[in-house]
Amino acid sequence: MKSALIAAGLAAAAVSSAPYAAEHVPLYREIKDWVVGCDNTRQCTAVSASEDMEIAQWTVRITRKAGPEGRPRVALYTQQDVKGQPQLDGKPLRSALQQGDAESGEDWYATGAAALTLIDELRNGNRLTVAATQGEQVASLDGISASLLLMDAVQERVGTQSALMRRGDKPDSEVPSAPVAPILPEFTPVGQPDDAEQKRIGDAVIAATRDSWKQDVDDMSKVEASVYALTKEKALVIIQTWCAAYNCAYALYQAPREHPEQASPLEMQDFPDALGDEPNGAVGYDPDTGELSSFNRARGFGDCGSEQFWRFDGKRFQPLWLSGMGRCAGVESRYWPRMYRAADI
Repeated sequence: MKSALIAAGLAAAAVSSAPYAAEHVPLYREIKDWVVGCDNTRQCTAVSASEDMEIAQWTVRITRKAGPEGRPRVALYTQQDVKGQPQLDGKPLRSALQQGDAESGEDWYATGAAALTLIDELRNGNRLTVAATQGEQVASLDGISASLLLMDAVQERVGTQSALMRRGDKPDSEVPSAPVAPILPEFTPVGQPDDAEQKRIGDAVIAATRDSWKQDVDDMSKVEASVYALTKEKALVIIQTWCAAYNCAYALYQAPREHPEQASPLEMQDFPDALGDEPNGAVGYDPDTGELSSFNRARGFGDCGSEQFWRFDGKRFQPLWLSGMGRCAGVESRYWPRMYRAADI
């Protein structure tokens, strides 16, 4: 589960000791009660994530794209209905906030100059609180300043007019452009096999490959195969070989639809820097988008682990995006820092 995050952490550690040298990406780092992640385009996310707090804690999330035009965004959210306004160390926030909506799941947010004003206020405090349906929710701000400085270092903003920390006179135009994300081919959906063909292919691939599975299977009646058409000639077969409480193990194959007994391991391009894991936990495929997904929970609540996506390019699956959270601190997966993205993701 943590191998992707460990790889990102090791890469981050193997950088120059100069205080503001551009950090190597992808990057994942835990700083006191905060977690910071930056992807291959140097887009960064910092999330409050204290392990000492209850699962239904209040969370602060700060994001910013790299490059001169990158604008900061601060979002505040909880998994409960809030009652009243946020307070910093027992006093109402002075900064202006916009109300979130149900789709985003955010209670409040601020962007651009308003986000910088809010950041200045937060980094001088200790605890951000709000009353909610199950009592007071708390976000620890211990580590926020170092997290902001790390984001600036990754994007080479230290000393610029809109830096998150340690602003200076340098114009934002001097901030380096964001690295270009890989562009993946568009996926063209194909018609899916009917139930009879799915069963024929699935049964044949299970019979042909069962001796090569990494997991020992005691009860073959619990083995399940999901079959999808990748092209008119080739099928994807996802075999669920074993399940624990909230994670399952899988064997993935591609097979000729006419001769599925000739199945071979699924062709997948690795994430760079040994960042990704093999698909596991909960694996699925969307035949409309060509996207293969993997969600590995470090615990049943699903607030820590890793989430990965690949897209089929006509021949193999290419990395699409990856996010992760090594700390179990009540942060929903959609808010985890992202360590890799393809273009437009």
